[in-house]
Amino acid sequence: VIESLYDSFQGHTAVIEKLGRVVKHVMRTLGQAFSPYLIPFFNIITKYYELYPISSYLYAVEYSVTVFAQFDEATPFLREIFNFMCRRTLQILNNKESLESNPHLAEDFFGMMVRYLCWAPHIIITSETFLPLLELAVMGIGITHKEAAKALYYFLEVLILLPIKTDVDEKTRQEIRDIILQQLGQSVVERLLKAMEAVPPSSVIEYIFDLFSAILKAFDTQSIAWFRVGFNNVPENILTAKERNMFPQKLEAFVETKGEDKSLFEDVFGTLKMRAKHNALRGDYNR
Repeated sequence: VIESLYDSFQGHTAVIEKLGRVVKHVMRTLGQAFSPYLIPFFNIITKYYELYPISSYLYAVEYSVTVFAQFDEATPFLREIFNFMCRRTLQILNNKESLESNPHLAEDFFGMMVRYLCWAPHIIITSETFLPLLELAVMGIGITHKEAAKALYYFLEVLILLPIKTDVDEKTRQEIRDIILQQLGQSVVERLLKAMEAVPPSSVIEYIFDLFSAILKAFDTQSIAWFRVGFNNVPENILTAKERNMFPQKLEAFVETKGEDKSLFEDVFGTLKMRAKHNALRGDYNR
């Protein structure tokens, strides 16, 4: 019956969304007893997502991993569907502009990434699509759609905090840590600061602040060097030379308090937020 409904309404967003919620409740109720239906369900998703890349199909994979990641026999199928969904989605989402113009797809895509990081990190970090995913996430820093930005920043936050999670195996933690140290940390910090310069909507700034906090928590003194480079690139009409030199020192002090002295964090990023806004207002006035 479910397959027949998917076949009949394969391109109808509202119907596919409701069908997905039905399957989710059945899957969660049955648990492992849903196993005989998992492969046929994934076959339906791959068939129709290829033709109609609707975000609800991503959501279907997202909740599937929360149910079946605990069963080793499901791992090959969770890996296969993950790789397929990533390859197909990356054909559409491949730069910042595509994320802005497809916010619902972006939201559920990064939502799926978060679920895999939390429930099956070994699948995502060994995927052939992992590095392209990271590149897309970094490119997307600065998008303004609230829910898409929230999903993107939360994906980066979960990824960055993963090396200090005690419930993740040491090998996985170290692999993620090396990737962040060697390929991700500096570029993420610089692009976040650039996003702040552009004065993002207030509804998005809190997610950027959460990501700043995660970076400082997970990479403490190592991240100070990233911020030092980033602050040096902030224009003088936003931060003075003295502030660009002083802010990394304040963040270092914040790290030394184990994040307890929130006033240091607010002094740095609250000031940046205020100055960027004033600079934008001056620009509007002078036009």
